[in-house]
Amino acid sequence: MLNTKNKLYKSSFIKILINIYWLILEKFSRILFGLLGTLFIARYLGVEKFGVISFSMSYVDLFAVIATLGLPSIAVRELVKKPNDANIILGTVGLSKFASGILIYFVSILVIYFFRKGDDLAINTVMIIGTISIFKFSDISVYWFDSVVKSKYTSYSIFLALLTTTIIKFILIIYRSEYYSFVYITTAEKLLIGVFLLFSL
Repeated sequence: MLNTKNKLYKSSFIKILINIYWLILEKFSRILFGLLGTLFIARYLGVEKFGVISFSMSYVDLFAVIATLGLPSIAVRELVKKPNDANIILGTVGLSKFASGILIYFVSILVIYFFRKGDDLAINTVMIIGTISIFKFSDISVYWFDSVVKSKYTSYSIFLALLTTTIIKFILIIYRSEYYSFVYITTAEKLLIGVFLLFSL
């Protein structure tokens, strides 16, 4: 009986260590690809235009935090407690995040229009990047993998999406693409992560 418990504890401990490894790898890949993309795009676009993209990303992220509705911790907790109800829990959370994402998207546009009226570049950039808020429902995949301690699937998805979009960014620079191409690929990066996460379920 004692040996069985020890084996169980040892197995759980190893599982947690492996999960931590994948989480660290994910953070490292975000930093690496983010740094590469930032350095070359900033140099290509210039301080002003790159600043607009950076501002828009931070602005959208601010509203995205509101759209989470405090669901991540609740969702993971419920999935751990009731794994058999995973479809119901994930479906409910996904629909809630989708609805709140749509609302937050339009609110963010109204706010940016009010405070940056006449700044078409900033408004248009926020309108494009802001669509990320609508597709945040894909985070349900992360909640599921967190609940079963399998973050490697999240790391795979993020790494593949970042690698793909980083390569595209370099291609855009080589072909001297215009400003909005980088706005779209920045948006696509987040959306692609969401798509890969959903397909990894």
